[in-house]
Amino acid sequence: GGLDGTAIHEDLIRLNFHCNQRCRFCFVSTHLPPAEDQRIERAIGDAARRGARVVFSGGEPTLNPRLEHWARFAKQLTGHDVTLQTNAVLLDNADRARSVASAGIGHAFVSLHGSRAEVCDAVTGAPGTFARTVVGVDNLIANDVAVTLNFVICRTNQSDIPAWIRMVARCWPTAVANISFVAPSTDLVPRDREMIPRYTDVLPYLAEAVGEAGRLDVPLVGFESMCGIPLCLVPDDLADFAAVGPVPPSFDEGEFHKPPACQRCSLREQCFGLRRGYIELYGSDELVPCKSSSQDEL
Repeated sequence: GGLDGTAIHEDLIRLNFHCNQRCRFCFVSTHLPPAEDQRIERAIGDAARRGARVVFSGGEPTLNPRLEHWARFAKQLTGHDVTLQTNAVLLDNADRARSVASAGIGHAFVSLHGSRAEVCDAVTGAPGTFARTVVGVDNLIANDVAVTLNFVICRTNQSDIPAWIRMVARCWPTAVANISFVAPSTDLVPRDREMIPRYTDVLPYLAEAVGEAGRLDVPLVGFESMCGIPLCLVPDDLADFAAVGPVPPSFDEGEFHKPPACQRCSLREQCFGLRRGYIELYGSDELVPCKSSSQDEL
């Protein structure tokens, strides 16, 4: 937010689409050519006119040799530090991390999908990159870049969530932990049960992770986003996530659906519901409509 407490909008700009990891749940068309300089320049100018903060993404934006140039340009034009969405693999090079930070990257949203190499490298399909991301995060924090770590829950790593929270607390006590759920959001994401678990299969691990985050003072976010889980299934310790504002109409172009159970739920206005791709796999029987304290028993 701004210094006066007002919210600052963020404009996401994809510098390139290729990547040095191969996560099966990625919804980006990684075969596309990089964005043209003119288009990037125009997008940064648009963000500045709207008073928005720029978020650089990809693919993997550190693969773009002009990342630092665009970061300086965006900070100069918008007046805001830039956010970088990255796997931080190339930031294991201390000089590159220093260069990125000094160019105006003030916050990094770093993908790290496991607490150890055997889990994380299996998710990313890129052996050896877990160890490099860990060093990359160390380097970002050493250069005073604020870090949010993003763990996307899939079948491969679902039981690793509590250990991941413990790792964040141990290694990067200043970092924020963001938990997302694998989303069958586009045709690029395979809709198979080998990758996408049932919410109820994940909930015991998630509840343990939430408990660990509370015990270890790890700030935990993500449940209120489109990449979270239905609010009726969020662990009790995070019930105040239900206090998020109402979901804007037509936010999703019809990707989400609210089955009959949602109509009886006190959180129906704040919750996104279920993705249609998830319903295709598992239906909607897991939903448990919430009752507010003021609601009569249904």
